[in-house]
Amino acid sequence: MSISTIETNTNTLKKISSLAKKGLVTWTEKAANDVLNEDLTPDDILDAIVSHIQERGEVNKSITRNPPHTGKVIFEMLPVIEGKRYYIKVQLWGGKGEETLIVISAHVPQKGG
Repeated sequence: MSISTIETNTNTLKKISSLAKKGLVTWTEKAANDVLNEDLTPDDILDAIVSHIQERGEVNKSITRNPPHTGKVIFEMLPVIEGKRYYIKVQLWGGKGEETLIVISAHVPQKGG
């Protein structure tokens, strides 16, 4: 069972949005495959993240249970792209001034995770 809360820290949400806008992003192999499998572009995903946050869509803060980043804080959202909801999971990485956004996954929601 995942421990998850709604992220309300506007600084965190602005940071996620800003990094997505600037393209300061790293893609996991899973996320890159998700984008290809869904016939989307990386810009489709990044634009959806920015729009979702600007429209005050729900962003959940959770802790990852999967290696290699077990125990790290992640952010999950369900923005709409071309009329379909997508489960997008991201993580902030690095120190102040050198942060990057890691896109962990970007796929249609699946039952059971």
